[in-house]
Amino acid sequence: MWASRTQGSCAELVNNFTLKKNQAFRTFISLASSYTENTMKPSILFFVALFLCAGVSAQTMEQTIEKRARELHRVISLESKSEWEKFVKENYSQALIERPMKAQTKREGGGTSSTETQETKGTVADKVNMLQRLHNDFAGSKIASVKVNAGEVEMIVNGSGVSGTFRLKFTPSALYLIDRIGIQIEGSGM
Repeated sequence: MWASRTQGSCAELVNNFTLKKNQAFRTFISLASSYTENTMKPSILFFVALFLCAGVSAQTMEQTIEKRARELHRVISLESKSEWEKFVKENYSQALIERPMKAQTKREGGGTSSTETQETKGTVADKVNMLQRLHNDFAGSKIASVKVNAGEVEMIVNGSGVSGTFRLKFTPSALYLIDRIGIQIEGSGM
């Protein structure tokens, strides 16, 4: 009789232990599931989004700097100083705005040649005046080509009797602002 009580007690203990173990396991699964839903899914989504953005960022840089170059050409064709000023403020780096610029003009014809050099101060107004001079030469012009390479753009623009090669360098930050401009103009429209 003692053996059957002990056996019964042992069986109850095993059953209780199994029941408690199953409850603990279910609780653990429930907690782990809750943790996964609340913590892991956002983390996984974050890493998936980061991965996708990393693949897009190289395209975005190239697209952004090409878009800025094309926008420069569009703005040059406008006759609005307020639009030129807006473009300078939104698309030029502060370093470019503050940097003095030099314009060198070489004129040849009739057996003579002359060179004129003009330096401007580093202000928004001076950059707007530069756009005015470019407008005088390139209003109504067409873009012949745009080449993007390693954060730089070379854009060739053809107008009536004049062509220009615009070389633009951009800031390495995610804004990709225009940081340097070099323009070589050739033709009779100068």
